[in-house]
Amino acid sequence: MLEKAKQRSITFGHQDFESSHGWLERLKSRYNIKFIKVSGGAAADQAGAENWINNVLPVVIGDYDLNDVFNADETGLYYKAAPSSTLAVAGSHPTGGKTPKDRVTVIFCAILREPKRRNA
Repeated sequence: MLEKAKQRSITFGHQDFESSHGWLERLKSRYNIKFIKVSGGAAADQAGAENWINNVLPVVIGDYDLNDVFNADETGLYYKAAPSSTLAVAGSHPTGGKTPKDRVTVIFCAILREPKRRNA
């Protein structure tokens, strides 16, 4: 089975399929297939983010040494959830169904400046 996976051609019924660099693009254009979002989501507030970075953040961290500025945030990782986009025929409206709620909480932490390394 591993040897078959390494091959670039597969036989479906009486037709051979030869994979190449642009086969997906040709298939998408021939059958009018588009890459679309399955579920919606809120758009980011770009102007608000730029205002925060340029005007608010410098005031908030102004009295701190940059080696003492950290950021931490947590997020949920829904490890059984399906992708939020898919390939579909243009004009169709695929539904994602019910999203599984199995998740783990992940925390990310960053420092503004790279800490000095100690010699061990």
